[in-house]
Amino acid sequence: MSESAIAILLATRARRPRVQKTTCNFTGVQWGLVGIVDHSFSGWQANIWSATGGAFTGLQMGALYSYARSVNGVQISFFNNAGSMKGIQIGIVNLIQSGGFMPVFPFVNWGSL
Repeated sequence: MSESAIAILLATRARRPRVQKTTCNFTGVQWGLVGIVDHSFSGWQANIWSATGGAFTGLQMGALYSYARSVNGVQISFFNNAGSMKGIQIGIVNLIQSGGFMPVFPFVNWGSL
């Protein structure tokens, strides 16, 4: 069984909140309370707290917080944080550490499109 299938299985069968932590590259869908990927992620990540330590490609959603070292896609959250960005952030506070329209901007911020 692939790691992404295992993460989906754990998320759908969880009876209490769990942290989903992946220590390798991840492709697919990850949702739950807290989702952490140590390396790169490609796909859809939707949690209350979403974090990717490497490159993120796709749609990253966090009810409270979304973070990725580099983003190629869309971040939607209350507070978005990206080391670098090729795409758009939608949220109350949007932070792009390198290469954004503005380093910090409310409601919407973007990197090179």
